[in-house]
Amino acid sequence: LFDKRLVTLGVNNKIIKKEWINGKARYRNLLNFQLYQTYDLREAQSSDDPQPWSSLRSQFNLALDRFEFNSTLVYNPYARIVNSNSSVLFKNLTGDYFSLGFSQVRVIDENNEPVGDTTTNIGLGFRYRSRYADLLSNFNFNPDAEEFNESLTNWRYSVLFKPPGRCWSIGVAQSGVLGGDQKIDFTYNFEFGGDGQGKTLL
Repeated sequence: LFDKRLVTLGVNNKIIKKEWINGKARYRNLLNFQLYQTYDLREAQSSDDPQPWSSLRSQFNLALDRFEFNSTLVYNPYARIVNSNSSVLFKNLTGDYFSLGFSQVRVIDENNEPVGDTTTNIGLGFRYRSRYADLLSNFNFNPDAEEFNESLTNWRYSVLFKPPGRCWSIGVAQSGVLGGDQKIDFTYNFEFGGDGQGKTLL
C-alpha cells in the first residue's frame, strides 16, 4: 500500500425518506447506489505490463417497509470476471422475514489471474417470533453438487423457548458444515426484574 499512489473515482446516489414518529422526525435510507474504482498512478508508470485499475465495484441497496434488495457486483477488468452477491428479503411489520440469496464467486490471485472454478451458493433464511418461541435459521446450498445430499454446505438454526411468566427462557442452537463437525449450544436466562420483555437470541 505504501508503494501506491491511488486515485478513487466513484458516484454515490441516495434516496432518503423522512418519517414522523411520535412527533419526532426520523430519516432512513430507502435507496443507496455506489459505483467506484481506483487507479494507481505509480503502477501506471511501470514498464512491465502495468495494471493500474482496481476492480470496478457496484453496490445497490433498497430498503422498503416490507421488502429489501441488496446486490454487490465486482468486475476485474484484467481477469474479465464478475463476482456477484445478491439477496432479497420479505418481512412483516413485526420483524419476521424470509430471505433468499444467490452468489457466484471465483478467486482471483494478486496477478489478476483466476484460480479454480466458480463457486455458486444459494442461501435461505427466515425468522419467526411468537409469544412463547422464537425461531431463526439459515441454510446454504451448492446447486452444482453432484449428489443432492451433498448440496447443503452449511446451516444454522436456533430456537428460543419463552414459557409463560416472561422471566425466563431456554435456547438451543445447532450449526454444521458439510463434511465437518456439528455444534449444539444450550442457553438459559432468568430475568427476575419482570420487565415483561423476555430474552431473545435472535
